[in-house]
Order: sequence, then structure tokens, then C-alpha cells
Amino acid sequence: MLVVGLLLDLAEIGAVLLWIFTGAWQPFAVMVPVVIVTCWFLVKLYYNRAAYICPECSSKFQPGLKQFFFAKHTRKTRKLTCTNCHHYGWCMETYAEEGER
Repeated sequence: MLVVGLLLDLAEIGAVLLWIFTGAWQPFAVMVPVVIVTCWFLVKLYYNRAAYICPECSSKFQPGLKQFFFAKHTRKTRKLTCTNCHHYGWCMETYAEEGER
């Protein structure tokens, strides 16, 4: 994910610089949809592989995509509502097993 993100950044910055220095805006117009679609794909990939452990009841769950996307988070925790006990708090991130998705 990091490598793809860096490559997208380089391509987008290159397109912006090309637009600034030559006036050619078409490469930037092409890059914007490519970046948006690729980022959405990466978010879905990450979402499908992540699950969270409730600090209250210790159940492992996967939140809805909207809650996942907009939740406050750190590198390894996310502030979510448990689907089992409905506790709202910082949940530890873990890998989702194949059957949990």
C-alpha cells in the first residue's frame, strides 16, 4: 500500500508540475480519477483485511464501511461501536479471518 501510495503521489505531483510549467492540464485531469479509484481500492482492501477487538467484551468484529472510514484512529486502534455489546471506544486492530469478512 505504501509503495502504491508513493507512486500515486509522484505521478500526481508530476502532473501538477507539468501543468504549472507548461500549461498542459490534461495529464492532471487524467490523474485525478486514477488516484481516486486507486485510493478507493486500497481503502476497501484494508477494510476487508482488518477486524477489531472490543475492549469491553473482547469480541472480534468488523464495523460497517462508513463507520470504519470516518472513525478517529491511530496506527493500531480505531474509535468504534462494538457490534456485540454496543460499547463505543478505542478498539484494537487485528487481522480478519477468512470467515469474518
